Amino acid sequence: MNKPTDETQSQDEPSDNDDGTVPTVLRLPLSLKSRIKEYATTHHMTPVQVLVKGMELLMEQEKMERKRTVGRRPQARPRNKPFSPSERRYLCRLDAVDSCTQTRITWNKYFIRHVEHELESGARPVDVFRSAGVGPEIIGSKRVERCVARWRKEAEKERDGQ
Repeated sequence: MNKPTDETQSQDEPSDNDDGTVPTVLRLPLSLKSRIKEYATTHHMTPVQVLVKGMELLMEQEKMERKRTVGRRPQARPRNKPFSPSERRYLCRLDAVDSCTQTRITWNKYFIRHVEHELESGARPVDVFRSAGVGPEIIGSKRVERCVARWRKEAEKERDGQ
């Protein structure tokens, strides 16, 4: 069989080497190359067939994972549900939170300014809170909504007062 020369062989597509080695285009660690070669000889396959089979399995897993999550949004926390001790510990460790009780969160003033700045830039409140580690899954969507409304109202009062 004639092997294509370097000029005609595409760098994007691995070729099946006659010597049974893993294609060099992939730049895999030696330990992984040896495991692929061992698997290939055990199962009477070429290394390329092993790689293709592995990719098919990965794609299948990804497809199953997508099916589980398609159409499902993370559930927001129910209203009026007190924070558990573990949730309070988590919230208190965040930079955005100064303190937390079972029912109340005291926000850091720098986080409040950060939220106001991000909202002026056009970001969504939920995204800003999520980036700080306190999305609606943790604190509830209503709490996010009310915090933003309260902070906007306070900022308006400060602007009108000056």
